Amino acid sequence: MSSLNILKSIKKLNIFGKGYFYDTLCGLTFKIISPKSFYQINHEQCEKLYDKALSLLELKGDEVIVDTYCGIRTISLLAAQKTKVYLYSFVFLEIISERTTRN
Repeated sequence: MSSLNILKSIKKLNIFGKGYFYDTLCGLTFKIISPKSFYQINHEQCEKLYDKALSLLELKGDEVIVDTYCGIRTISLLAAQKTKVYLYSFVFLEIISERTTRN
């Protein structure tokens, strides 16, 4: 079975609470709604990694950014703060699309 089929086959059973939570990473708040979402929970290392990745881009503020595998858009939204033109994010899985639009 492919990784994609395994991801699609996971069933979510909410036993307690709302079935989602909010978390803040790099000053942005994200709604995490599924165990299928990839979300880095080690904030300290994640913020260092994202900061390094964005610094390597050397954004000047007039770039067009394309994020072809955006997930819930953590990196996309951080990059968008550093440019004033366009940010395009692409989602290839329907199950992630709803989460991406929400964030």
